This record gives sequence, structure tokens and C-alpha cells, in this order.
Amino acid sequence: MTDLFGNEVKDREYTGKHSSPMKRILGPLNYRPSTDKAVRCATCAHHMLHCTGRVYHKCDLVGCTFGPGTDIMSRWVCDAWEKTEEAQG
Repeated sequence: MTDLFGNEVKDREYTGKHSSPMKRILGPLNYRPSTDKAVRCATCAHHMLHCTGRVYHKCDLVGCTFGPGTDIMSRWVCDAWEKTEEAQG
């Protein structure tokens, strides 16, 4: 294959690495919309809030980069969902 100037261009191989922490970490954990109101990210032990004038939902499995790339949807759930200590008691 050649570019616009006639130079040879090699195809880049797919390395299997995802570009965002969300896809890399929560993708294999079947991150999906929740069908049960009791089992969702907002009720998970890994859920945390980041407040800077607005509230942003984060997951401690993904981490907090202080940007939108690590925001989670509180109504979704993944296979790593765990009960919070308040819900266990």
C-alpha cells in the first residue's frame, strides 16, 4: 500500500491493547446496563464519587484520572460488583 506521495506504507498490526482504562479494565468484566436497581455501580463497593462543583461517578478498579475517560455510569454494572458494607449489615 502507498500513501498520497507514493511512499510505501506498512499496515500496523493490532496489538490487542485498548486505548482507554474503561475498555481495558471494565470491558473484560462485561460492563453493561443493569436490569436490577439493587445491583448497579451506584450500590457497588468499588463506587466512588469525585466532586469538583459537579459530582462524577468513578470506579476504584479503573482509578481516577480527573477526566471524563474514567467516568462510569452509575446505573450500569460489571461482573466485579460487590455489596457495600452498609448493604451487608
